[in-house]
Amino acid sequence: MKKEHREVMLHLQGLHCMISDLIDDRPVNYIDLPVHGNVGDLLIMKGTMNFFSRNKIRPSLMAGYYNYRPNWTKPGEVVVFHGGGNFGDLYLGPQQIRESTIDRLKNNRIIILPQSIHFQSSQNYKRSVDLLSKHQDLHIFVRDSASYELAKPMSKYVYLVPDMAHQLWPLRQDVSVGSGVLGFFRTDDEIGKQFVSESRTQTDWPQLVGADRTQRILLFFRVTKALHLLRVDKPFSMKAMMLWMQYADRLIAEAVDLFTSHERVITDRLHGHILACLLELPNTVSDNSYGKNSRYINSWTKESRLVSLVG
Repeated sequence: MKKEHREVMLHLQGLHCMISDLIDDRPVNYIDLPVHGNVGDLLIMKGTMNFFSRNKIRPSLMAGYYNYRPNWTKPGEVVVFHGGGNFGDLYLGPQQIRESTIDRLKNNRIIILPQSIHFQSSQNYKRSVDLLSKHQDLHIFVRDSASYELAKPMSKYVYLVPDMAHQLWPLRQDVSVGSGVLGFFRTDDEIGKQFVSESRTQTDWPQLVGADRTQRILLFFRVTKALHLLRVDKPFSMKAMMLWMQYADRLIAEAVDLFTSHERVITDRLHGHILACLLELPNTVSDNSYGKNSRYINSWTKESRLVSLVG
């Protein structure tokens, strides 16, 4: 039986409490902040920062996957890796820094925030299991039951919880809902089976961000990466990431404006679905290329009156 949407969302938001218990007032290094134009990842970042603020957690260090060195982390500090869907062998940069950090910081507690796990290669998966399972204080949070099964051989501490973007609930603040249907469909490597859409508007994150701003984001990425390669970036890392978060807030605000200018959403983007849920918009969801969306909805949001899964 379907439930009221508010009831579902409040329940999901409350499931993250064990993360703050694991941090337990220790200094936090928040790593793998998303410096790109995928607004879904920016929603996760903003939700994570909301969670930190609610629980009086102040990161002592923040960095992307490309401008962090494990030797920056001091004994006793907790490394917290950004959540999302880049755990596996589809996105090598974030996976490489996760694995190298886990391998080098054997005495630090390491927390991986809610991820979807996907390996195309069984050999890559086995190698990751062999490396991660050696760490005695590795805590892996995952967003769906299939990822939970993949993570179990990697650590004795595996937890099934929803995406960190749920910490943004309720995102809508006295905005009027528009009209028509928004079709929000992937245009990248995770594109799934498309279905006929009656949408008034059809777009994706790259189109929302636009070519000019994508170039500005890429310039910021290249500058911060160059400073890292020159080994002069550590004093500026926090300031750079705070500037990036301010810019990311503007992109999120535009996404909110786009979604709320419609009365319903059809999407194959997981965070198209989650953003619609945060804004209390009815949404119909089809799968991405490897089943991430259906796995997530079946784990967390299928009971909402506003959510429909197709295909």
